[in-house]
Amino acid sequence: LRGRSAAQRMGAPHGDGQHAQPPGMPVVNEDFVVAQAAAQRKLRHGERTPLYAPPRQLIHWGDVQAPRHASWSDLFSDIILVAAAFTCGDVLKNNVQSPLGLLGMAACALNVLNTWSHLAQYRARYEASSVAHRVVDLFEGLFAAASAHNVVSDLKAFEAYYAFAFVAFVLLGRLVQIGRRVELLLSSSVGRAAKLESGEMLVRLSAEALVLA
Repeated sequence: LRGRSAAQRMGAPHGDGQHAQPPGMPVVNEDFVVAQAAAQRKLRHGERTPLYAPPRQLIHWGDVQAPRHASWSDLFSDIILVAAAFTCGDVLKNNVQSPLGLLGMAACALNVLNTWSHLAQYRARYEASSVAHRVVDLFEGLFAAASAHNVVSDLKAFEAYYAFAFVAFVLLGRLVQIGRRVELLLSSSVGRAAKLESGEMLVRLSAEALVLA
């Protein structure tokens, strides 16, 4: 350590691509880590997609977080959530003077927010790109789209015909989220802290599913 400043020994930025690291961790060249992650993605791109592979944890304590490449499922989900948000706005526009209109908009918006929050949290922390997971992504997106489709501006028609379908598809979406968390708890490739977080989320999702049922 002789000849290095205190800032350099602590891993503070000093202009050569190295940035602050947790105390006790070695100084890491972030540019090199990001380039290495990009090269690994390029190699995996040419590999055959397995029918099933357990989720891979992307973030570990002390590691540099490399940018994540958006997948087709991310874009597919974005399109669905944008359309669902438009539906929420349409309900509010046509029932802005009615308390029931505000409640209908809130129900739609909270469902969209929950779906987005779950997907963002899951995909930022884990990589699950097998064929089985892509099928699950497809169904989760379809459930979100179907729940939003059953939110209509005519509140009387919604109460009479669409409310049951809305709740049913929201419940199916929660069951998919519960399945993801159970898989993380059973996976040997996920760290202890991530399993604890998944367990807490599983309790919350199970409570929501019971209320919806």
